Amino acid sequence: MNHPIVVFCLLLSSPLCASAEVYKCVDAQNRVSFSQQPCAVEQTSKIVTPKLAADAVGLSELKLSHYEFTAPDSKGAFLKIKQLGPQGFWGMANWQVSYKYVTKQRATHCTVESVTTQISGTIWMPKWADVSAAPPSHQKWWADAMLGLKHHEDGHIQHGRQLSDALRNQLQVLQFASCSEVPAAADQHFNRLLEIYRKKDVEYDRATNHGMTQLMSVN
Repeated sequence: MNHPIVVFCLLLSSPLCASAEVYKCVDAQNRVSFSQQPCAVEQTSKIVTPKLAADAVGLSELKLSHYEFTAPDSKGAFLKIKQLGPQGFWGMANWQVSYKYVTKQRATHCTVESVTTQISGTIWMPKWADVSAAPPSHQKWWADAMLGLKHHEDGHIQHGRQLSDALRNQLQVLQFASCSEVPAAADQHFNRLLEIYRKKDVEYDRATNHGMTQLMSVN
């Protein structure tokens, strides 16, 4: 289905030296983040090496949300989805990618020692609240359709994961004369990848008719 993309690119404001500390922060919901700054008071905190932070790449914070409706049968469900679905679609997915990096200034050049990425986003799905009262064949159709729809929306989220992987791989092989050059280069790589994966999302929706081919193909 349709997929508005919002991307937050988090850059460290200044290069980190080899001995810089990286904080692993865990909040009350057990969400993990890594930061150059000490964790918030309400979070648990642990100082880790840049290597350990790099090993924790690809962290995800994804939510599944529903818009709920009631209907007597599948025809009624179609009508309610048309009325209530996000932007007229059955479902929707958006994803955000954020990243941080640690640099090291060497005698002759600067390197990116580690990159930590995080993917967050939301998938919106319909929820037929009284589906159990519908005819059995309509219940089966609905269950199969939801499997197909979720598969489609997961495909959009996968594009965010692929962008995240590609960004980490690209940044960690770069070398610079000075660490002051890293922010502009990282931004350039990020924007190029973002354009690539925006196009992939558009092509994916075109190829699947916004997920309808996948929604109807599950048996």
